[in-house]
Amino acid sequence: MIEIKNVTKKYGQKLALKDVTFNVDDGEIFAFIGHNGAGKTTLMRLLCGILVPDSGTVFCDGMGVGTEEYRD
Repeated sequence: MIEIKNVTKKYGQKLALKDVTFNVDDGEIFAFIGHNGAGKTTLMRLLCGILVPDSGTVFCDGMGVGTEEYRD
């Protein structure tokens, strides 16, 4: 399961994501659709632990993305 709660990410003064919240349950199929610059890649990088959100939380299978437990 993926859980995104109130995630915001900025690059300098540029707001890439603002207060994004959603869940994807086990077995569900989910897609990101949007224009260039809409934040799709930023959100995927947050899910992979490549980036850290400025605010909010990202969980995958109940573990905080970016934590040592998740990386193991």
